[in-house]
Amino acid sequence: MNARGALVTSEQGALVATAGNNVNLSSEQTTRDVDEAHQFKGSSSWFSKKTITTRNTLSETTTQGTTFSGNTTYVQAGNDINVKGSNVVSTEGTMNPEVLWLSGKGSQGSPAAR
Repeated sequence: MNARGALVTSEQGALVATAGNNVNLSSEQTTRDVDEAHQFKGSSSWFSKKTITTRNTLSETTTQGTTFSGNTTYVQAGNDINVKGSNVVSTEGTMNPEVLWLSGKGSQGSPAAR
């Protein structure tokens, strides 16, 4: 299972994500480029002409992480769970670590907060 820059939520119940192989949760970058030019022509008299040209450029890169969120959240993988620049959260997990579980190869199926 691969998720990049995704928002996966269950506001009133459990969020359960399972994969036979790996679970990869990562961020995604978005780039926006803007390039604009303006030209103003005018004259103050018969012999005087003036042209003003302006140019504006903007480059913006934003990063959006993946969030898996639920009242209770359980992520299980047959192999590895990779969370990079992302979140796996549980509303009830802030009070009770038993409701936020990450289970992958090499783990004991322990709650993530332990």
